[in-house]
Parts: sequence; C-alpha cells; structure tokens
Amino acid sequence: MPTQRELEAASRLASLAVGGPFCVREFEVDESHAAGHLASRGVKVLSTPCMLLLVERGLRECLDEHLEGLTTVGVRADVRHHRPAPVGSRVRVEGWLLSVRGARLLLYARVLGPRGALVGEVVHERAVVEPERLA
Repeated sequence: MPTQRELEAASRLASLAVGGPFCVREFEVDESHAAGHLASRGVKVLSTPCMLLLVERGLRECLDEHLEGLTTVGVRADVRHHRPAPVGSRVRVEGWLLSVRGARLLLYARVLGPRGALVGEVVHERAVVEPERLA
C-alpha cells in the first residue's frame, strides 16, 4: 500500500501530463549497450534491454526532479524496438505522462536515433515510493 506522502506526490505530478513531453534526455550508445549476440558477429547496435534501461533512467531522472525526497521504481513495461541504433550514435528519450492512478504513473516514451528516426517506444508504469521503504 502506498503511503499518504507517496499518493500526494503522485497527485502533484498530474500537471506534467499537459502539453508535450515533460522529459527529454540524450544518451550515447556505447559498447556496454550493444546486443551481445550480434556484437560477436561484428554488428554493434543498441540492445532492446539497454534501450529499456535508457528509457527507465531518463524517466526516473526527470521524475525525481519533481519528487522532493521520493523516487520512482518501474513496475511494468511494454517495449517496441523498431530499428537499430549503432554504437557511437546518440539517442534521445522523450517522455510523456499519460495518467496518474494512486501512486502509479503511466508513461509513454519514444527513443529517437540518428536523424530523428524512431528507434523504439515504451509504455511504462512506475510507482512513486519513499526510498527508505525499498531497503
């Protein structure tokens, strides 16, 4: 069960759902993000799990800016990986807050690669939590 503090913080985030993306972060795709089974064949591209990692990291960082002393944890993700992003390229994560239900946040993120190409999309649910409850 969420605490009152978590519920109130999530409720305050609802204002982020208005307009364009509330979150924009850029990341460089490096060797640690490469799909191992393809890298061994000389193909070095962003793996699907690492794409999700960058989305989660970007959204958490953006949300943390609005959550005085609280944070969020991922609880569900629906990932669509549309095209490769090569190692050495930059990707841009853009995030929208779709809805707030209790302490749960439903978000949509898209990952854009070189020349603005759509690399992937993620519908992601995060929960607002007090960090000390995670210990």
